[in-house]
Amino acid sequence: MLLLPAGDINPHKPFSLHMQIAAICVPQQMLRKMRFSVAGLVFLCSSQIGALVVFPDSSEVKHGMVTTEHPGEAEGSRQPNMSDLLLKLVEMENRLTAAENQAKDVQKENEVLIDQLKYMEARLRISEVQVETMNAKAGTKVAFSVGLGGTGYYGPFNTDVTLVYPIVLTNFGNAYNPATGIFTAPVGGVYHFTVYHHSGPNRRSDSMLYKNHDQIAFISALNKDGSYNGSNGVILQLEKGDVVYVRLMADSWLWDHVNNVPHHGSKGWCHFNGILLFPE
Repeated sequence: MLLLPAGDINPHKPFSLHMQIAAICVPQQMLRKMRFSVAGLVFLCSSQIGALVVFPDSSEVKHGMVTTEHPGEAEGSRQPNMSDLLLKLVEMENRLTAAENQAKDVQKENEVLIDQLKYMEARLRISEVQVETMNAKAGTKVAFSVGLGGTGYYGPFNTDVTLVYPIVLTNFGNAYNPATGIFTAPVGGVYHFTVYHHSGPNRRSDSMLYKNHDQIAFISALNKDGSYNGSNGVILQLEKGDVVYVRLMADSWLWDHVNNVPHHGSKGWCHFNGILLFPE
């Protein structure tokens, strides 16, 4: 196994987390084996030193000097200095101890780096999801304009009814359902809605714009002398899945007409419109 110093981690190069964990594992067992080997050598050398000690008798002491049992031996054939060897072995064990302690410190530093790397990877994943969400919202286009498209009067009814606008002029994002008359927000954001209604003479036209189950804007038109237009508009903050729709109130009329004559055509007098101003 290889030790990976902290300086070898390059944040600009992709590096697998599992590869980094494998690379920074510290070979503690190898150091312990070396320690046991050195200890064994120290014990062996100590035994050899004890075995090589020769106690001189009085006949071997000449002028205060101690001689060997074989005075004819050459200088180069003497046994190595075991004391020096023992000191070297002790020094080696101290160096191994220092290396082992240093390895433990490096392992702790590497564990800290691993935790930091995991934290950075988690933040990166969150950022990537946020960027993808923002890109998706930025690419979302929502706008619709629909009309009743009928001929003559709608109503009156003895209860409030949701108006269904079957004539679709525009429906970017397909958020408006022409079968139900309900707009469903595809993304959270700020939207602008407008309602335009027309009533005939001597007929009251009252309707209400709803957000989910809440009444938001009232549209009313009444003129005893002739036809009259009523309109209203609001800017709403919607969450994804919120619905917006228009309900004609009980005992009310709407009048709409579509003229398909060339150059004098009309798409109707009553419309419901909405557009996404910006997503959130």
